[in-house]
Amino acid sequence: MSSRVLSVADWDVDDFQLHIEAGASIWDGVHQALKNAGIRFAQLEFLPGPLDVAVYHTAPPEQSGKTLVKYGAGIHLGRALLFSANAIYGAGFNGSPLLHCHGFLVDANDAMHGGHLDVVNCIAGAAGLSVQVGATPNIGFAADLDRTSNMHIFHPVRREGLSHGI
Repeated sequence: MSSRVLSVADWDVDDFQLHIEAGASIWDGVHQALKNAGIRFAQLEFLPGPLDVAVYHTAPPEQSGKTLVKYGAGIHLGRALLFSANAIYGAGFNGSPLLHCHGFLVDANDAMHGGHLDVVNCIAGAAGLSVQVGATPNIGFAADLDRTSNMHIFHPVRREGLSHGI
């Protein structure tokens, strides 16, 4: 990647709401539903809902200079309110699915937290979670090396002719 400003456009979008069952991780709830529908690329917006387990990371500057930032150890909150979150579901390093999610959490003491959600270890609470999904069959994001930050990050891609089961 040579530029920090990259974009692709397409008007073919399917919007729907997804429910993640209580006790499921964010990863399992999102990945299984999208995989079953044949969806490879999506943008997700989480509505407020309870988490029985909330884990997030922050990304302070990386001191060695090898990369721009480095995610720190997971910060475990226990039960918390997922107030809002946005995520991208796309292609990871070997083409495998990847879900990158940043969110805003409120802990049991009403303290606010935010950062990169650990989607494997964040577990939906008793009411489950509702997610607004915009699935794009022809465009999406794939992880690739960003030469500015020296990190693998999502880049926009066009993959014509894909379809999904929506």
